[in-house]
Amino acid sequence: MSLQLTPEQEQRIRTVVDAGAYRSAEEALDAAVAAVEIAAAHNFEGTPAELEELLAAGLNSGEPVPADEAYWNRLRAETGQMARGHLARKRHSRGLKSTLSPRQMSSGNSATTSTKTRLRWRCVSAKL
Repeated sequence: MSLQLTPEQEQRIRTVVDAGAYRSAEEALDAAVAAVEIAAAHNFEGTPAELEELLAAGLNSGEPVPADEAYWNRLRAETGQMARGHLARKRHSRGLKSTLSPRQMSSGNSATTSTKTRLRWRCVSAKL
């Protein structure tokens, strides 16, 4: 990877190196990258070696994907479908049958809401 630093970034690196905090610009940049990694994973409870391994796996996982609106919409749809499948399996394992189609479950219209309400009442009465 090749990076082009702004004059301000170059000056900041020179300042910390000249102050003796680091022996070289490369060492200062390594420290900066490490600080960014730590800040990005502040709730990570593993070891630094595990974090390093996970970061390397992420970097080697394939081509970057632009996180535009279409990406987030697709991700929401996929996770919604996964959640509906999980809920259907959970209901099936309890012996409850859903009267909702996947399309009804994903839409928010009033007919669906009343159907969801009826389904909830069936679930409650089945437990009693």
